[in-house]
Formats: sequence, structure tokens, C-alpha cells
Amino acid sequence: MTNEAIISVAGYIATDPVPAKSKTGTPMLKMRLAWTPRRLDRETNQWVDQPTCFAWVKCWRRLAENVNFSMNKGDPIVVSGILTVSEYLSKEGIRRTSVEITANAIGHDLSRGITAFRRQRNERTAEDAQAGQDGAEADSDRPEDAEGVPAADSAEAADIDLSDLPDADDGSDEEEEALEPASAG
Repeated sequence: MTNEAIISVAGYIATDPVPAKSKTGTPMLKMRLAWTPRRLDRETNQWVDQPTCFAWVKCWRRLAENVNFSMNKGDPIVVSGILTVSEYLSKEGIRRTSVEITANAIGHDLSRGITAFRRQRNERTAEDAQAGQDGAEADSDRPEDAEGVPAADSAEAADIDLSDLPDADDGSDEEEEALEPASAG
């Protein structure tokens, strides 16, 4: 569609995801996303947290079902979707602003940890096809293991030892420091 603000936001799930069904029975899910911008204070040369921002995230159909199964409060995620900002009057008569993202895609933020992905193999629903949602259909030319998961998608089949991976929150920023350009002079 034209004139829609398509954005991607990295943050944390601030509330438990709440699944529901629309009046017509379409699966949906709503949750709050939070992120805290940080700025470098040039006087102290320290990073300073700015006020935390919040947005509602709304998911539909298969995405709603997958988020409900895969994500929990506190998970670091990346959301891509359509931004909507609207004003309303609270019960107390105070004008408020609501920020909402209708998600097209959501995933765990892999810069903050690891996750295991499992592709869904069931058939696309008529609702998915009508709405243009990705059905995550199987790749016919890829070998599959006994559970129907392509061998390349499983850590065991790919011979990956997950115990060798570093902890997500080890406090090490060595990689980030190494990637910063050296100042000329």
C-alpha cells in the first residue's frame, strides 16, 4: 500500500503476548514492545539511557500463532511492520497517543542471544493465501530428517556444537570495539 510508514524496531517484549481471535475467528495477538535509546554524553564520555519507548505490536494469522508459540515476555526481538500513531482520550479525559505496529515479520534479535528455528510444514490456510501471508512451504529439493525438518536447519544435522557458543550477556564488547574505525591522526 502507498503512504504507509514501514519500520523495523529492535527491543524487548514488555508484556506477555496475548492471543485472541477476531469476530470471524482469525487468529491475532497483541503485545507491548519496549526499547531504551542510549546516547553518548560527550562531556562524561559515558552512555546514558534515554526514556524507554513503548509501542503495541499486533500480529495476525500464522504470524500470531507462531509468535504465541515462540516468544515470551522479556525476549529481545526485531519487529518489521506498518507504523500507526493515533490520539485518543483516556477515561480521565486526558489526550493520549498510541503507537502501534502491525507486524509483517518478527524474529528474535540474534545480536542478543541464540534461538532454534523450526519451519512449519502444515498447509497454508485460505486466509493466509488471501491475506498474502508467507506460508513457509517446504523446499522440495532439500533433504529432511525424521521430523520433517530440513537437515540444514537443524544444529545436529549441520554438526554444530552449541556448547561452544558464547553466552549472550557475557558483557564482552570486544567484537564491537574491533569493528569501529581507527581515528586518523
